[in-house]
Amino acid sequence: GEVPYPTTSPHAKILSTPSLLRISRAFFSACRLPCMSAITPILGPVESYRTVMETLLQDDEVDVIVSILLASPRIPAEAYGFLPQLSAKYPHKPIYVSFTGDKPSFDCARDFLEKRSIPVFAAFEDIFEMLEVLCRCRG
Repeated sequence: GEVPYPTTSPHAKILSTPSLLRISRAFFSACRLPCMSAITPILGPVESYRTVMETLLQDDEVDVIVSILLASPRIPAEAYGFLPQLSAKYPHKPIYVSFTGDKPSFDCARDFLEKRSIPVFAAFEDIFEMLEVLCRCRG
């Protein structure tokens, strides 16, 4: 489908949400989660992020993960250590991250993840602008 976020770009239609494979839909149904697109924030405990992301990364219809995570003093940056692990396991599917929440916690998480080759964006909108450029450049 078309990009479900506000944009004025004439290239917005090149970014689309995936039609998840039957196995992904079955997983999300079993977890009693709605079937999510790659650009929907994943809400829930940190432990569930890995499970949901890995399921999406295994899906042939998913090319990239855009995740908006929670930055909180209650969540140490190391809790996001699964992201570099997933990135190494699925190197052909980029993972881009943004955070919402506490600024000092965001700074710690960004430092931790960027040292491990996970791009972190201050504003999630910046991820979509970057993806737009990548799509245009790849034709």
